[in-house]
Amino acid sequence: WDNLDVQGRVALTNFTFRSQTASGFQSGIEFSNTVLTLREPRIQRGEEHRVAERVTVDFSAGKIFITNGLGTADPLAVARAIGPVAGHWFEPYRFSGTPTSRVNGSISFDIDDGVDLHFDFQGGPFEWWLFKVPRIAGKVNWVNDSLTLKDIHGDFYQGKAQGEAMF
Repeated sequence: WDNLDVQGRVALTNFTFRSQTASGFQSGIEFSNTVLTLREPRIQRGEEHRVAERVTVDFSAGKIFITNGLGTADPLAVARAIGPVAGHWFEPYRFSGTPTSRVNGSISFDIDDGVDLHFDFQGGPFEWWLFKVPRIAGKVNWVNDSLTLKDIHGDFYQGKAQGEAMF
């Protein structure tokens, strides 16, 4: 594997990954020195779509790096595709409409070994705990065991709300 060097393109239709279905996937690929690089990967899931400038999978380091991911997707489906722990963490947060988001950062194969993901998002309706809001937007920084919400703003029970939080 250390000496293998491959370049090409890949296209898949109607597949499932960790119980999450997708209708299509296309990407340029490069594999060299145990590093897989996806150039401009695109994935479709019905009306949902995601594209990134680059996704790098470093098998030696056990990490996935995402550069400039953009699109619409169900956050719970994405979290479940990352793995069961991430899926469990995201279950209480529900978008009934599909949000638009941008993501950059990295995640370890074993989520307990490190997460450094940064999201800008907007969408709605959104539900969490007792809150039900028609629109919400902001920044989410997920770094290891910390979750920071920045510049969160949206419609809130016939008014507007804004704030920040750290968990």
